Amino acid sequence: MSLERLGSVRWWIVPLSLATIAAFAFGQPILDLLGNNPDFFIAIGMTPTDVILFPFAVLILPMVLAIPILALRWVGASTAGLAHAIAIGILFSLLAASTWITLLGGDPPVILFAVVCLGAGSAFAIEYTRYPLIQSTVTFLSLALIVFAGWFLLMTPANSVAFANSSDLPEIGDVANPVPVVLVVFDEFPVASMIDSEGSLLTKEFPSFGALAADSVWYRNAVGVRQQTQEALPTILTGVGAELGDVPTSADYPLNLFTLFSDSYDIAAMETITSLCPSFACANSSRRIDPTAQRWGGMAVDLAVIYGHVTLPADISDHLPPINQMWGNFTSGERTNFDMIDRFMRSVEDDRREEVSRFLNILHFDSAEPSLRFGHFLFPHHPWLVTADGQLTGVTYSPGSEGDGWGMDNWLIGQGYQRHLLQAQYSDTILGQSIDRLKQEGVYDDALVIVLADHGVTIRAGTENERTMTPDTVGTIAAVPLFVKYPSGFPGVEPGTIDDIRAETMDIMPTIAEVVGITVPWDMDGFSLLDPESRATRTESVMIGKQGTVNFGVSGKEKLDAAAEKEEWFPDGDPWSLTPPGWSEWPGRSLADLDARDVPEISIKLEQQGLLDDLGQNPEVLPTFLSGRVTLDEAATGSEIVVIAVDGVVRAVTRTFDPTSQSAKFQVMIAPEWLHQGSNDVIAWLAVSDSKTSALVR
Repeated sequence: MSLERLGSVRWWIVPLSLATIAAFAFGQPILDLLGNNPDFFIAIGMTPTDVILFPFAVLILPMVLAIPILALRWVGASTAGLAHAIAIGILFSLLAASTWITLLGGDPPVILFAVVCLGAGSAFAIEYTRYPLIQSTVTFLSLALIVFAGWFLLMTPANSVAFANSSDLPEIGDVANPVPVVLVVFDEFPVASMIDSEGSLLTKEFPSFGALAADSVWYRNAVGVRQQTQEALPTILTGVGAELGDVPTSADYPLNLFTLFSDSYDIAAMETITSLCPSFACANSSRRIDPTAQRWGGMAVDLAVIYGHVTLPADISDHLPPINQMWGNFTSGERTNFDMIDRFMRSVEDDRREEVSRFLNILHFDSAEPSLRFGHFLFPHHPWLVTADGQLTGVTYSPGSEGDGWGMDNWLIGQGYQRHLLQAQYSDTILGQSIDRLKQEGVYDDALVIVLADHGVTIRAGTENERTMTPDTVGTIAAVPLFVKYPSGFPGVEPGTIDDIRAETMDIMPTIAEVVGITVPWDMDGFSLLDPESRATRTESVMIGKQGTVNFGVSGKEKLDAAAEKEEWFPDGDPWSLTPPGWSEWPGRSLADLDARDVPEISIKLEQQGLLDDLGQNPEVLPTFLSGRVTLDEAATGSEIVVIAVDGVVRAVTRTFDPTSQSAKFQVMIAPEWLHQGSNDVIAWLAVSDSKTSALVR
């Protein structure tokens, strides 16, 4: 067929031919990839409607290429035919590329790869132009568009995100004690962060938890049983140990707290990384929904990266963002353990404070039905960016971290621990705001209020992965806070007591059921927290994570050991008390009592000096995090001590790191109360000799 004849074919053949070849080139590979990894859609906040529309968008969108081709018919049939042939050739080159990578591997010589793929595309375009039979075959294969879309929606795990309804739920009986239920889950929060080495709650640093403990039962020996949030939350909300790889949606977990209460309770939930509360159960949308353009625009960028990994040689694709770190091992074709927390935090630009306001807004109780309120906060989960009042500090990275774990420099790790504790205190602030709202609504006394964390985090030298459960990290990963405030006057409960019998996060669902008097129509693995005899039969607990199963005893000693490790840096529990070893007596000293002098050969620069010199009234970032570089008249060692003075008084002491020639970096935190609007007199000094001397230079 000549170019002139190709440019004169019936108009609908043009978009159909382009869409057909594009479907084989990238439509089907992408649909298969994401259909088997539906966590992707959850993480970027796509709605069920978005997921239903997704295959049609992927398969039909290439038809827009037909618009300029058809427009060229006004210029001439040969010109339109040439444009059509070029488009066909490019799309077939992409098909050849993805086929090569799939069948022959992803490490061919780049030049050979390009020549073969472009040659295949050019040859097919020529043959498509010459032979009507090939054109007819491509048109016939357009039926694949329907097949691919149907396969994605009906036969892949994406079905669990696209469709969810209540028709298959079992019937339940009446609710005997319909009290309000409030369930709050924090994330990456070891109980060791809020206790001392004797197991006592640090009420000065965590006053809201202290107030809640006085009104509730503190299950001090509680542990999580799933390492990853995507399994930990379904375990909490079903009472059944979640299976690794299941998608945390109501379709994979149709029997959960929300669906159980859907007919008898007014439900509002704030989910950040799961979709366990279906639309028929939640009065609100439990996930924050971004504007349509933002959702689809962000997904388009992600898809471009994914497709680059599918169709490009390793020499090129290695320069793209790694999909195995964000979305799991897509190329395996299997449902993977997806790190939804990191992916979700990217999608909300790390400002998780917005979720606090969203939760407080659903804490209203004006329905005639009893109310269930749920909130899952990505606090104090890293990155650790805020102070106890939620103020952004300007913190960048933790210099002691190495990949997903920690290096061997204890001082730098101590600084990371400090930032974690400050953000843990913000979790306490969130709790206080929530309790205040419940009291304002007049439901606090009568409500069942449960506060816990799904799992912890390890901050320790030599840790390969800070979130991986091992026998050595039981006290930091498994041991979590768990407080239950029962309704006022609930029989057999004494507020302010501590229960040290082993409790597990899978005990939450049975406990809620017992308190409200509802029959759970499925078998649960947990026990009610009100059944100490059954809990006492546990001789060990089990946490399951991506790297296997860890069995551990029920004494709870591990959390005390973890708290003792923390006390090496924070003996009084105060995060602001962190100093290098031997320098704890320096904060509070006046510069007037020290030998402080200027030395021309010494230079200490603060990167935040501009902010400190002209601090606004309500700054978005309060520069409590300071960083800079020390330049010496001799080789730097990375062991230099830097003293931070505010208004003539020493307020913080830190140590340098990463020495290069005659300079080294430093980072330090100073308490917000030492800063004020306007110009702040904040000066970094270099300590001379050791902590026993009183000489400072700058």
